[in-house]
Amino acid sequence: MKQNRLPSLLVCVTGQRECIRLIKIGKEIAEKENLQLHVLSVLRYTDDFENTSEQIEFLYQGAHQLGAEMSILFNENAALSAAGFARDINAQHIVTGMPGKQLSDFIGVIHVLTPTIPLSMVTNENVVYNMVPVIDTKKSKKKQQVPA
Repeated sequence: MKQNRLPSLLVCVTGQRECIRLIKIGKEIAEKENLQLHVLSVLRYTDDFENTSEQIEFLYQGAHQLGAEMSILFNENAALSAAGFARDINAQHIVTGMPGKQLSDFIGVIHVLTPTIPLSMVTNENVVYNMVPVIDTKKSKKKQQVPA
């Protein structure tokens, strides 16, 4: 994959049409933070390509209209794929949906694999919750030291 070195925001979506709201919120954040907008959907290998392709086409068109570049990866481990993709595109912020009743380790795994990248989770009501990046105290102390 060709690496994009410009600072970016990554919106992680499933194949559901409702994910267009995540792209819209991602666009707002990207504009405020002056970041390029990228959308990623990591799909499992499936036999139901017809239904999946219709949903992805809808999201692709929506992402395109909102000025985002959309990528689709096929992998059984969505979080691992998304974290690697975030690094490849120089993501400075990640936006995901908020897990509902079904517990998912996607957000936890993303946070562990990309601990320095802010993570915004969006509820079905479009309320945004932010996970603060982990700060390396050793690096912070070095930056604060003033040479004599």
